[in-house]
Amino acid sequence: MAEDIATFTIDQCRGRQKVLRQKITGCCTRMRKVITNKLSRREATRLLDEARTLLGDSGPINDRLLELLEEAEGEQQQESFLRYGGDVDTVADEVAAYISSREGDEASVPGWDPADPE
Repeated sequence: MAEDIATFTIDQCRGRQKVLRQKITGCCTRMRKVITNKLSRREATRLLDEARTLLGDSGPINDRLLELLEEAEGEQQQESFLRYGGDVDTVADEVAAYISSREGDEASVPGWDPADPE
């Protein structure tokens, strides 16, 4: 992020955090649909990378909120942040299991190697 998060107000942090959390939730939902419908392993990997990036982007905003909020509200904020991190970790395990379960399957996209998703 090119913005100076250290200058964000509580409202700016909350607004940005809300958008990031919605995007993380969307990525997790889409990953689970990919797994349930046995769709593209590449798409599952891409969505996981996106969710991890969004979670990383939300870290500095969470830190700024913790600086600005009263202790009790800060604790709730931290719990929520950790819950989103846990959600991403859980779906990461699901994606890894899905990719393992499809080991040996032909790539749906020619030339893609699930062992090397890059």
